[in-house]
Amino acid sequence: AGCGSGQKIAPGEAPLGGGRPDRGTGCTNPTCSSPPCAAALLGDVGCTTIAGCEDVEHDIVAAGATISSNAHIFGPFEAGFTSKQDSIISNWGCTDPSKVYDSEGGKDVGIAERHVAHECGITFPRTVGSQYFGLVGPCGGHTNDYHFHMRLSCLYEESGSHSTAVGVVASHKMYGKWEDFSNNKLPYLDACGGHIGPTPESTAAVYHYHVQDRAPFTVGCHGPASDGSLVSIATCRLLYTECGDGDIQSVTTSSG
Repeated sequence: AGCGSGQKIAPGEAPLGGGRPDRGTGCTNPTCSSPPCAAALLGDVGCTTIAGCEDVEHDIVAAGATISSNAHIFGPFEAGFTSKQDSIISNWGCTDPSKVYDSEGGKDVGIAERHVAHECGITFPRTVGSQYFGLVGPCGGHTNDYHFHMRLSCLYEESGSHSTAVGVVASHKMYGKWEDFSNNKLPYLDACGGHIGPTPESTAAVYHYHVQDRAPFTVGCHGPASDGSLVSIATCRLLYTECGDGDIQSVTTSSG
């Protein structure tokens, strides 16, 4: 099967299918020498270690395009929308792009998509034929310099038990979302998005991250705690100086 069939491509393996040129190289994995550490609000929080394929067309990413390993893993936040994105917003089906302008950004991509759906009166995200309309593609990333905000679903198979590794975040690996797929078990994660347990590479319990269905989707901070334990929400919040400063924004979405 070719790349366009959804085949996962191991590191160093040449893609077999068509699509546009490889996307997503050039990631710089951050460091955290004395955890816990704040994760970047915009930019790399980690890098992928395996390649994959987008199965359907999304914006400038063609169906069958290879997403190379060492692609960027970002946190949950989008950078905002202005008139520079009018053509993209119009392509989503929004007749008045200005309704979703947000020069400051900072919404997580899930909230941002629901906000667009509400303001533009559209189903968003959605698939029409072989084309996917969403802020990010079905695999969870977007743009020519491909970066993931969520899911990373084309980088691992939903089968077996513990999900396989999809990337590295500072000095710890990130895995797909399942602790045990065959038993429908998701992991219990700390505020950073990690926990301590065995992995496919280690029978000993080690700190590692999992992709999450809800924000922060990738990581909320770099763990573990200073004593090697899990990171609490209170500890994570202390890593961000503006957290809890009273700057609250109300956003109306398609669900309320």
